[in-house]
Amino acid sequence: MPSDSPPHPSSSGREQPLAEADVGAPETDTASAPGVQRGRRNPRVVAALCYAVPYVVALWVLLRERRNRFVRFHAAQSLIFFVTIPLMQLMLFAALVVVGNIVGIGALAFVLGLLFIGAFLVLGIGALLLWLRMLADSWAGQATVFPVLGSLAHRLERLLTEVRREVEVARSRPVRQNDTV
Repeated sequence: MPSDSPPHPSSSGREQPLAEADVGAPETDTASAPGVQRGRRNPRVVAALCYAVPYVVALWVLLRERRNRFVRFHAAQSLIFFVTIPLMQLMLFAALVVVGNIVGIGALAFVLGLLFIGAFLVLGIGALLLWLRMLADSWAGQATVFPVLGSLAHRLERLLTEVRREVEVARSRPVRQNDTV
């Protein structure tokens, strides 16, 4: 069960203030933790689901969530994370194939193979630890901005919010029929 205490002051990353919950949602408990939303889905659970079921839930939440920036941020961060890790693995594998074809067979190829296996292992363990940290942060109601990942997530979230607003404005404009006589 997650703790409702404030984040530990020694946590790494820059903490972002949580966005307001639904504007019209009734608040039944004044002592609830920030980010806990009453009457609708709990934003911490939705944000954690973006990491637990990465592509489908994160994309759905990113496209459908309109009110809660906390949830949109975690959906964008999850989507970027789960797209970036396979791309990094693919680039590492391509480098392995290219270097393997250049070097050929011998002791140097064996050493380079061990280095690439070590790089795959470091990437996998690092991605697992980062994924667990992001999952725990979302469950705790925190929005830790990681150096590259967090800034890309903020940009993606803002871009999709602007696009959504422009689409809504375009839909709300009355359609004028050209009078041709």
